[in-house]
Amino acid sequence: MYHFNSQEENWEEAEEDCKKINYDGLVSMQTEGEWVYLKNITANRELKIALEKTRWFIGLQYLSHKWCWSDDTKACINQTTDANWRWYAGEPNNPDTEHCVEMFNSGEYNNIDCSKPFGHTGFICEKKAGM
Repeated sequence: MYHFNSQEENWEEAEEDCKKINYDGLVSMQTEGEWVYLKNITANRELKIALEKTRWFIGLQYLSHKWCWSDDTKACINQTTDANWRWYAGEPNNPDTEHCVEMFNSGEYNNIDCSKPFGHTGFICEKKAGM
């Protein structure tokens, strides 16, 4: 189950807010099917889920020189193979300051500063099945 929130918050606040409303946290798209599903929702402006947002915080962050999901699995992706095709051209960049990830409505990923709120970025919460 997913919840789309258009509040202007930074990545850390978004992660906390997901948990406050009884979701597991920011979405962790560990399968291509889940990524395609969410990409299609955010790209479809007629559904009005995307509202005015063009980017969405997701639960991927840079930890110990790896991109890992923030959910309980802490599963990491191999930057050169697993998700390389999902990164926007030239991303990820600025590894010293941009440790969190947003997804464009196109489904492409962009690393971003975790502590700054961005007006064009909403966030997607996820509740795993059976939770």
